[in-house]
Order: sequence, then C-alpha cells, then structure tokens
Amino acid sequence: MFQTSASAYRGNTASQKPSSADNNARSDALKSQGNIFFGKQDFQAALTAYSQAIGFNPRSAALYSNRSATYLQLGQLEQALADADKAVQFDPTWSKAYRRRGNVLEVLDRLDEAIDAYWEGRNNETDQAVKADLARMIAAVERRIEERAELKRRGGDDSIMSVNDAPAKLIAREIDRRISKGEAPGQWPPLGSAARRLWTADMQYTEALRQLSQFQKHDLPAAANAPPGAFGISGPLQTLADLTSVAMEDFKVVYFGEGDLEKLQLCYMLEQQQRNAIGDNLNPVQAIAEYKKRLDKGTSWDVIRPALQLSIRAAFMNGIIKDGFLEPRLPNGTTPAVDDFRRAVDLTEEARRVFNNVPGHIRGRTLEITFLRGLKIRLGEALIKLYNHTDPPSLPIIEEIKNIGDYIVSSCNTSPLPEVEPPTNQETTERYWDLYVPHWGYPRAMGHIFRGMAYMQLGLHWNRVQLDSRTGKKGPSTGNMGDLRTAAEEYVSGAAWLPDDDVDATNALWMAIFCMVRRGAYYLGDLQLLRTMALHQQGLWGPWFGADYIPAGHSGKLASSEALRQSEGADPDTICSPLVEWSEGVEVDQDILGEVLMPYIGRALQTPEKDGGGMIMLGKIIRSIWEERKRLGEPRVGDLWDGLPSRIRVEWEGVWKMYEKERLESRQPGLAESLNKISLAERVV
Repeated sequence: MFQTSASAYRGNTASQKPSSADNNARSDALKSQGNIFFGKQDFQAALTAYSQAIGFNPRSAALYSNRSATYLQLGQLEQALADADKAVQFDPTWSKAYRRRGNVLEVLDRLDEAIDAYWEGRNNETDQAVKADLARMIAAVERRIEERAELKRRGGDDSIMSVNDAPAKLIAREIDRRISKGEAPGQWPPLGSAARRLWTADMQYTEALRQLSQFQKHDLPAAANAPPGAFGISGPLQTLADLTSVAMEDFKVVYFGEGDLEKLQLCYMLEQQQRNAIGDNLNPVQAIAEYKKRLDKGTSWDVIRPALQLSIRAAFMNGIIKDGFLEPRLPNGTTPAVDDFRRAVDLTEEARRVFNNVPGHIRGRTLEITFLRGLKIRLGEALIKLYNHTDPPSLPIIEEIKNIGDYIVSSCNTSPLPEVEPPTNQETTERYWDLYVPHWGYPRAMGHIFRGMAYMQLGLHWNRVQLDSRTGKKGPSTGNMGDLRTAAEEYVSGAAWLPDDDVDATNALWMAIFCMVRRGAYYLGDLQLLRTMALHQQGLWGPWFGADYIPAGHSGKLASSEALRQSEGADPDTICSPLVEWSEGVEVDQDILGEVLMPYIGRALQTPEKDGGGMIMLGKIIRSIWEERKRLGEPRVGDLWDGLPSRIRVEWEGVWKMYEKERLESRQPGLAESLNKISLAERVV
C-alpha cells in the first residue's frame, strides 16, 4: 500500500546545507503524504508529493515506483514506464520494481515484455507468497496471449482490431505521436475535452482489466478438508469497484475479452466470500433493512460499507453485461439490463434515505450523489434502448426516462460544481476539471437529453396534431408544437453542456434540429447555425470514431437537408413551416398543404411561448449556456463561438437582434408579414 503529503518543503538557505538525515526525513514525510493522497485517489496531489520527495531523495527506487503507479492512474504511460525503469535502475534486486514495470507494460499492451518483467521480479524475490502472486500474474498474461492467438485461429482477429482501434486507443496513439514530435506531455488532449475524459477512463479500465485477468481457481490443500468439487479463488479485491467506477467515467470504454466474464464470476464469488453481501433474493427495501439490522446489532460500518457497496456494484455490473450481450426485451417478456440497473438505483436511493444521517466519508463513495447520477444515466440509456425495441410505443417507459432526466438536471442545478477546494494553480485546476467533466457537466447534459427524448416522443406519438382540410379531405399530421419546442430546447441544452468534441453533443444537436424542423416556426438562420455546429464538431471527433459514427440516414440530418432544400435561396430571417407526415395510403395534396400550413404557422406565432408557441431560437440557448460555463471557469469555452465560420455568426446575430427586438416590443411578427416569409415544406416520412 502507498501512503503521502499536502504541504511542500522549501529549499534550504545557502548558509546551512541540510544533512542526509534531514533530506531523508523530509522525503519520508512527503512519501507518507503521497500515499495518503493515492489512497484517496487524489492522484494529482499524490504526484506532487512524490515528485517533491524525489527532490530530497533522487535515488529512491520506492519513490519512483510509487510515482510510476500514480502516472499509471493518470494515464501518463510513458512517464509511468520511465519511472518504473528508474526504480529498477536504482534497486535491481527489488522485485516490486519489476512488478511495477510489468504493470505498465501490460497497460501498454506490450505483453511479452510484461511477462519478462514479472519473471525478473520473481527471480529476485525470496518471499514465497509474493513469488506465487507473481507466478499468477505471469499466468494471467500468458492466458491473454493464448486467447488472442485462439481468436486469430478462429478468424476472430477482427474483434481484436476493433478493441485496438477503439476511439480511446486511437487517442492514446495520437498522444504518443505528439510527444514523439516534441510536444510536452499533458498538452493534449486539452483539459475539459471529451477526448481527455475518454482516454483517462480507458487507461483506468485497462488497469482494472489487468487486475481481473489475475483471477483464477486453484485446488485447496488437503488439510482444508474441503468437500468434493470445492476450489479456492485468488485475485485482487476491489477489482469490481474499479471496473464499475470506470464505467461511470465513460461507458464507451467498456468491453470484455475472451474469458473475462468467467473471471468476473470468480471476482463476484471471492468478493462475496470476503464481504458477506446481501444478494438479489431480497428486494432493495428489504436488503437495506437487513443492513440496518446488522448495524443495530453492533456490526461496524467498516464491515457494512464494503458489503453494501458490493450489493450495489454487482447489480450495476450485471446490468452492464446484460446490456452488452442480451436483447433489451427477451422473448419471455423480461427486461434484464433494465431490471439490474433499476435494482442498483433503488438500492442506492433506499440506502441514502435510511442512512441519511451517516456522514458521507463513512457511508462511502457508492452512496454519493455523483454515483447515483451515474447509475441513473445507465438506467436511462437502457430504457431508451428498451423503448426502441417496444412495439407499440410504451408511455410508462417514456415517463420513467423523463423522470430520470428531471432528477439529474435538478440535482446538478442544486449542486452545480464539485464540493472541493476551487483551483488555485495548474495542478489543482487539472484535478478540479477532470472531476467536473465526467461527474457534473456530462450528467447535466444527459439529463437534458433524456428530457428531450421524452418530449419528442410525446409530441410525435401521443400528442400529434392532424391537419385536415376544411372540405373533410385527409391532410398531413405534425408533432405537437409545445412538446417539440421543449424537446428541441432540451436537446440543444444537452449539447451545449458537453465539450465540442463529444460525439453525444453532436447527436443531440442533430436531434434538436429534427425536433425544430418537425415543429416549424423557426428562423432559417437558426437552423443553419445548428447544422454548421454539428458538422464542425464531427471534424473534432471524427478521427477517433469515424465520420460515419452518426450515419447519413440520421433523422436529424435528413430533416435538415430537406428543410434546406425547401428553403433554398431564402434569407436567414425566413420563418420556416414544419416538415409534415402523410399517413400511408394518403396521397400528398399540395392544395391541402397550402390550406392547412399557413393557419397552423399563424397559430404558432400567436400562441404565447409559455404555452409552447412562438418562434424558437435554439442558438440563443446555446450561447446562454456557453456563457454560464464560462462564468463557472470551465476551460476552452470562451473560444467556442469564435471558432464557428464568421458568415454564419454574422447572419445568426442579425436574426437574433430581430427576434429580440420583436420580443421587446411584446409582439410576434405580424401574421401577414410572417406568411410572406414562410417557406412551405412537406415530406413523406
């Protein structure tokens, strides 16, 4: 275990050179501080403490080993390997230095070299327990190599390539390329970017998978008098906690290779043996009541906390696995992933309620609001997948998705920033915003996106508007203007809270465009702004995800193309009508279209905004949120607007001034004037 230091020791005066004993004492104190920070997962602070300690004792293998472990947690792999090499150099007989080097090489996917490092460590070790542990690590890496070879023999190396060419791996290779060209480490990906969040999460997940690979069965000694078929399990505890924590950081990095699920089962069994957690035989309320009974009978929180965390995290991991390997709804009607995610949420909420008066540092991180938000996000995503596989559409699913979005947005509004010391220098700034992006900014965005999805479905399926002719002839239908207005505004809010290189932000922009185009009563210049932003963002994440990650057939892309085609040559201040939908078997009738659309737009322009009517200006919402992010101090936000093409910005600002002028005059555009600007559009969807 590592231990650490908060205050820095200053250099000595020129008149009194410190003794070797003084330097060693200062180094040990800083090392202790670093270990404490490391244990609290405050890796930037640990890095500072270890680096200061090295300044007083520059030939300490232990300090370089600890700093290597810290660099590994921060995803700075080249620095981690360099420090591991230093540890070996300064103490070539210390097995832990070789073990540390092997850890880094595993994460770098240099498996043969990792095995060599572990063998060197084993050959330099006299403690039989440590030698056995290193032997298990060697065997685990050898199995990984064998599993890859087997996949290739079965023609499955496409799956290996898909992992090695995953977005986070491509980002890591770009980092290495930049450093090889002389760029200082840590400059890219920039602070606050989605690329940085993804890369950091992947480094942590790779380390967690390395721990998982060490799990294995072994025979029990004869003296154990075990029943037939019994076996022992070895592997590092806390592996499940590490896997689930990373899944909270960014779900896109989660994958399982050959044999990982079997090892995960061993992990469950070992943790259950050690923790005595309550399983899924009790419902969440009953399970938490049982934990409360244990506390009342004198069991300490040091025992209850890991068991309760295992109950929650095991349900969460079960949801992750089933979400990846099973259909959202099975033939027997069950919804396995949703059920497991919901159980994790219910357990957490009930535990927070029952143990509300217990201090947070005693209850543990699993009961923090940030963890609960992460659980709800995964549940919301699973519900959306379930909804898309449900025919006919299910209103209760939509209501649950909306409720999740409401909760997340409300919790982020109540606590908009991390409750830690504000940044005062480069190190604390990096630590602060690396915490903020995945646990505050991203959840807030997803809450808005969930609400956008719910209102869009309400507007398109349950509250549709039929536009029939006065003659009785069947006309087209369109979405409810109030629901689609809310949906567009929620989607665009979600996009605005995310980094501009986040693929989820781009998808949210296209969905906002779809909703505004289906609703109508928007300025052409506003549509052009959002479309330009979406295309610009695609260029930022495209090198990692591929330009077709959001396909050309995306509903938002199709809707925007059709709207622009229908308004070709029109001015930015053109007011656009909705793209409507004709029922199957009903012939498109231009006369009916002309008859019903003009009154519809007239009603939209005359209906107060509070009732879902009026013009929508999504660009205004984006700029307002960008200003709020800038006020909070978030890095890089100040350049977002200026990074867009000047023509688009100028045209949109002209439309915005007109919109604001009309609002200040407390009137919507005159109906006759508006109808002259309307671009009629129809499309069979």
